[in-house]
Amino acid sequence: MAALAGGGAVFMLWATVIDGTWFRFGFACIAMVAVLGLALLVQMCAPEHTGGGDTALYAALALYLGWFGWDGLLRGLLVASGLTALVALAVAVSSKSMKSRFPAGPPLLAGALVSILLT
Repeated sequence: MAALAGGGAVFMLWATVIDGTWFRFGFACIAMVAVLGLALLVQMCAPEHTGGGDTALYAALALYLGWFGWDGLLRGLLVASGLTALVALAVAVSSKSMKSRFPAGPPLLAGALVSILLT
């Protein structure tokens, strides 16, 4: 996840220097830090439901989604989390167990991508 966030930050900084979009870059960075803090809090409160990779992925996605402002950030996190919840429900129903585990990365990435493409 460090490569995803770091690479995105480098390209966003490059675009910022060229276009002078310092507010967008700053908002994206602040969004990443804020979402990381919130995701770490969720992970500490419910470690059996979320892993460190999910936490890091949420932060990296917040960097990209934050580039599109409040609307992009909130819509992207909502779509990504909603899609992940639907996958979790499908896994729980198909396995007939509420303690089923699944990788949350693919639905998080797909939801964020859909949100960005609709922006």
